[in-house]
Amino acid sequence: MHYLKHSILKVLAYFDVFDYPVNAVELRFFLDMPFTETAFAFALDELQNCHIIYRFGDLYCLRNEYALVERRLKGNQLAAKKLKQAARIAKFLMRFPYVKGIAVSGSLSKSFAYKGSDFDFFVITTENRLWVARMFLVAFYKMASMVGFGKYFCLNYIIDEAALAIPERNLYTAIEIATLMPKQGKATFALFFEANKWVLEYLPNYGPSHGQAAYERRGLVKMLFERLLNTKIGTQLDNTLHAFYKGRWEKMMAAKKYAKNGFLFGSYIVDKHVCKPIPHYFQQKILARFDEKMQMVNNIYYSAGQVAV
Repeated sequence: MHYLKHSILKVLAYFDVFDYPVNAVELRFFLDMPFTETAFAFALDELQNCHIIYRFGDLYCLRNEYALVERRLKGNQLAAKKLKQAARIAKFLMRFPYVKGIAVSGSLSKSFAYKGSDFDFFVITTENRLWVARMFLVAFYKMASMVGFGKYFCLNYIIDEAALAIPERNLYTAIEIATLMPKQGKATFALFFEANKWVLEYLPNYGPSHGQAAYERRGLVKMLFERLLNTKIGTQLDNTLHAFYKGRWEKMMAAKKYAKNGFLFGSYIVDKHVCKPIPHYFQQKILARFDEKMQMVNNIYYSAGQVAV
């Protein structure tokens, strides 16, 4: 029982990093151990009775602050509208050459949004054509940004079919994978989740949610571009683009210039099969804050007369 309480507290501590209360369904989904409903209900009651966690309606959190609940509810309402938009955007992006799968990621994939928040997408491309696909996507993104629509097409995490297995195996990455909302490329995402079954080591109660994704449909324009670039010219173009961005972002990293949000310009992994932010510039910060939260929770747990674990 003590281990189940600790597992519940881990979930609440992780999402407290994002000021985000969770409901009982989400608690069950993110627990790091199997459980029975009787034990789960009893553990929740005991943690509430000891004032270690707090309940507001169907939401639970570590802080007795109703403002957090209000923030979540407003964010959920806005996200419901944005997710409909995201589905339409994903369908549009799927028309670009070599795009094999599109999923909603980031805060929106947790059904949370705020005014001005971005639409983040996780993209899977054809093997050895990531940089060609990105060329088309970025060209469109820049045009959209010129008229103020760039936030609708944030494509900062792209992999190809040769890199389906995500190498960073930690709680942060497991939750990001588990909460992806595939919208296009059902078959591709089935392979992706199969390649990342290690997530079950962190979240044994989760199940991949690619059932609502549409199967890939290749329009005439997409097929024509791919036929044209399924040649040595396409291979050379992909290699050239990869080398260009690798050199460019290495120079940007060396310059150590930061955006207003603290992001270091150029801090991307630029691999032949992967284009994504360097993990330790964000993931490790989140995990460090989570560790601080857990230390605080354990201290409260011990002070309340519970057995620390």
